[in-house]
Amino acid sequence: MNVLLKKFVGENHESLEVITSSGEVPLSWSKPYDKKIRNLEELGAPEHKIIKLRTKALNKYLAKLKHLERYLKQTNLVEDEKTRRVVLSQLQIVRQRWEEDLSRECS
Repeated sequence: MNVLLKKFVGENHESLEVITSSGEVPLSWSKPYDKKIRNLEELGAPEHKIIKLRTKALNKYLAKLKHLERYLKQTNLVEDEKTRRVVLSQLQIVRQRWEEDLSRECS
């Protein structure tokens, strides 16, 4: 059980670090979708199939980001409440940008 908890907490904090420092999707999240998208492109799949997969990926990233926000609100593994508020604010900004990306992708 301890190993699973350490893995879960470690992955969450690694993802938080990537997102807050770069605003980008963590590689561990995007790698499976990037590979599928590349495969579709190499096979010459219709653009609507590629867009559908990109949309699915963006929705998954947003769901994971919301999970991180919930985790951050509940965990006691943050330095202090000010840090929690700052990181939550950064995540909100990133979420808004990703939602805009999703909106553009769906248009």
